[in-house]
Amino acid sequence: QNICFTAATTLDWIPGLSSPSQLLLELRLSSLPTSPGYSITRQSDFPPLSSEPRFLSVTGVVLSATLPSEYTQSACFHCPVEGCSGRGSHYVRLHVAGSSEAATVRPSVHCHICSSPLTEDLSLRTIAHKMVVNVVPSHSLRNSLSTPSHRHQATPIIIRGELCEGVRVGGEYSVIGVPVHTLNESSSRAFVYTRLEANNVFHVGRASISVDEAKAVLPAPVTDILSACSYSPWAFSATLAYSFAAEVVPPGAYHRLKLALLLSLASSSTPSPLHLLTVATDTTPLPALLLYGSSLASRSTQLSSTSDLWGSNRSEGGEVVMEGGALVLASGGVCVVGDTSRLKKDKLHRLQHSLEGRQVRLGVEGGARGVVTKTCPLSCSVWAFSPTQPSKALVDSVGVAVFCDPPTSGGADFLSELTTQHLLERARGSATPPPLSHSHLQLLLSVVSGVQVSLSQSCQSLLKSFYLASRRLRSSGLHSCDMPLNSLDVMSGLAEAHARLSLREEAGEEDGVMAILLYEESLTCRYGNSVLHLVPSPHFTDTNLSAYLGRQFDEKMKILHKHILQFSHSPSTLSLQPEE
Repeated sequence: QNICFTAATTLDWIPGLSSPSQLLLELRLSSLPTSPGYSITRQSDFPPLSSEPRFLSVTGVVLSATLPSEYTQSACFHCPVEGCSGRGSHYVRLHVAGSSEAATVRPSVHCHICSSPLTEDLSLRTIAHKMVVNVVPSHSLRNSLSTPSHRHQATPIIIRGELCEGVRVGGEYSVIGVPVHTLNESSSRAFVYTRLEANNVFHVGRASISVDEAKAVLPAPVTDILSACSYSPWAFSATLAYSFAAEVVPPGAYHRLKLALLLSLASSSTPSPLHLLTVATDTTPLPALLLYGSSLASRSTQLSSTSDLWGSNRSEGGEVVMEGGALVLASGGVCVVGDTSRLKKDKLHRLQHSLEGRQVRLGVEGGARGVVTKTCPLSCSVWAFSPTQPSKALVDSVGVAVFCDPPTSGGADFLSELTTQHLLERARGSATPPPLSHSHLQLLLSVVSGVQVSLSQSCQSLLKSFYLASRRLRSSGLHSCDMPLNSLDVMSGLAEAHARLSLREEAGEEDGVMAILLYEESLTCRYGNSVLHLVPSPHFTDTNLSAYLGRQFDEKMKILHKHILQFSHSPSTLSLQPEE
């Protein structure tokens, strides 16, 4: 305080500054010791009331928050007695962390010279904002297949002033503060509420990592497969899809869906995550498959009968509390919506608007302020499935649609027999273990999600030329279907996710070819024709393994690359409409 006073008076920063006591210094702590007793995860970790107060830290996800309300940050008093030598002086009372708000404006403030009660100058009262948030540990929103689920008690935290800026429901933060004990007396008993008053708030984000750093921390089975697949830019992602969820469905079954789930997981922590809609007549294995995929995400939520997608609000102690829903709490992870045919029409329409605008709008009753609209970004991957053909608007808003019904009439019976045989082998313990376990995939996805990927000029040119050529041909009357307006954005996201999953920092033409393959197969299943003459292949067996994983698959993708270039620059497509 003396150092700041000397600097302010020397440089003449504050006119009329006469003593160091006129300066208010707020010290924001940046860290605490890692010793036990300085970090808490639940309310039972708070030190006893009889112990000496100390700073504590808590890290977690904001589960709910009150609307910002006003409180008195400072109040100015003066002595009303004439003749008192302290009449011209002002006494300023400030709110400090750990004290009650009533102590700032309490009437029992006396002059230190004549001991007369001081009078407050209401025109000099300073008003600031505060909010109370409830924080749960980050691991409580992580789906685990090995450990049973538990209920976690939230830690209430009081945040004041400029620290309220940027704090939203669903965000992950690290808070340093001091415990505040509030006594609430009723007619029958007394309660002591313990909350943490924030001294500093830090946003917890995912740190970026280079490809070399990522490869250094990967387990040996992953690096072995990565080196074995170095001959092809598509082999590694195809092998990962083959090993994905081998405990749930047979390897090779739902291969396109598994690859799409991996790409969505790789993009879940990006500003534009990939959403996924699965369409299949038999939806029996889909909930277990989506649940397995969500267990690989850093954070996941699931829509149930007791939860809501957007959130709710309630009144507590005169404050309006806004609780986050599944879409908000899954920020940076995956939100499993499940069967869309079970959603009501208004909820399905609202979900469609949230996907299109990439925002979650919450209407909160603000009491005297009426309805206060809160907007949160939709920063998670949304997974859903439908047993029937969904509406065009829903598919276009989701972006990536995977159709799992076999193209042939006998494919459904063959898939059922293959799944039954896989379940019997696992029950007998004779099933071949996959090359990559659940923990290997979880570590790989946690690493690749921090890799920053950019689209190369060649990839952008390939995707744009294919989009324009396909749009011209599909809207020319030769094909009775329209190219969705967000097609280019979806294919760009698929290309970036494929490059990230393949541990590349730049998405090349090869990643664009894989994105076009997945998207064109989806359009073919929707409209029944393909501009590249592709036949969708959602499943395969071990008898034709090389056609989907080996060198034969690599040659197939190279031929597709040539066909895409020929189609994009074909005179028949370029002459349909003028250049856009």
